[in-house]
Amino acid sequence: MKPQSHIVDLLSAAKLLADNQCNILLSYIINMAMIEASTGAANRKNEKDEGDVDAA
Repeated sequence: MKPQSHIVDLLSAAKLLADNQCNILLSYIINMAMIEASTGAANRKNEKDEGDVDAA
């Protein structure tokens, strides 16, 4: 299981609630946070892995 999956799940639930309340701006902000949570963590892991290769 991916470490950030629970964050994405919580953000997804919050987005559904914002969509239900027709709060477009909040829904957009939550959507951007979901993208960052799912791709940002992967980018940080890749940068760490590249740093480990340079040290070796």
